[in-house]
Amino acid sequence: MQAKEEYGRAQSLRQEQVSFFREARIATMSVAWADQHPLAWDPEPLRESPDPYYVNAATRILTADAAEVELQINLEGFDARSLLSVPTLIAHELVSHVHGDDLETFSIWADGFMDWVARYYLYVEWHIDGELPRGLCLEHGRGVSECRMNASRRRAHRHAANLVSWMSSEYSMPIRSAYLFVAQLGLQLNATPEPVYRKDEFAEELGGLEHDKHLQQRIRSWDRGRGRASDLLR
Repeated sequence: MQAKEEYGRAQSLRQEQVSFFREARIATMSVAWADQHPLAWDPEPLRESPDPYYVNAATRILTADAAEVELQINLEGFDARSLLSVPTLIAHELVSHVHGDDLETFSIWADGFMDWVARYYLYVEWHIDGELPRGLCLEHGRGVSECRMNASRRRAHRHAANLVSWMSSEYSMPIRSAYLFVAQLGLQLNATPEPVYRKDEFAEELGGLEHDKHLQQRIRSWDRGRGRASDLLR
């Protein structure tokens, strides 16, 4: 792909993503005080290792046009590293849940694939405003993510990376542009009013993308504007 065409494609994708966030569901913020670690109640903890971050975030879908992101803080344990993890937690909610389904259980799509998309936006595309140092925010963002990682989420991250590699090879595009493409695909499919189990199936399908000709064709058709995001699903 020629450099000029590649630049134009990347700018077009960025503009589409800006428009998406401007037109999508509006989110408000609230704070709740927890009397213990915010994830202590979880009967099936996601954590693979001890979690020193005494803060969490959760989304409630209020209406078709509005959602609330609640920051849950345990003041007894809340410290500098907990504070520095907040941008990552909020980015996850804004990208993965505010514009998607109202979930009460773990989803490999929302909590795995879209978590990967949220990391991409926070680490590459977005600027962290305010007085918090970006480097430390990213360091503790990775820290809180790793503390709350599980096998399904890690697998979905690998599948998203597989899609990036396939797109880069399929269209002879630089990896950075392929990241933009995958982020756009995630945003559109996440907002599609289809059952979340179908999106979970799609996230799992991506693990075999290199050998799945039917899946490859569905992605090509979507990219060329011949199909809706929901057509990506089986």
